Amino acid sequence: MVDIRVSPERLRSVAGSLETHKGQTDETLNTMIRMVNDLSGEWTGLAQVDYANLFNEQVPQIQNQLRDILENLIRELRHIADVFEETDRGVI
Repeated sequence: MVDIRVSPERLRSVAGSLETHKGQTDETLNTMIRMVNDLSGEWTGLAQVDYANLFNEQVPQIQNQLRDILENLIRELRHIADVFEETDRGVI
């Protein structure tokens, strides 16, 4: 037997919080970019250039993948909330 202790409202609330924080991922990524760029003042040479290029090439993939993952998680929480509500309506 399943023991469900979470409400659809709580699932939607968490989904909303994830959506709010999704916007902060760009801010975090921009901070990371600044940190790597700041290294160029302390670290010079081919290894630094190679690392900076590698990092900068990965940034768009990181942005896209993180956005997609968060959107999928948000969508799934909302879907589960809907299923719980539909099930409750059918039982009550």
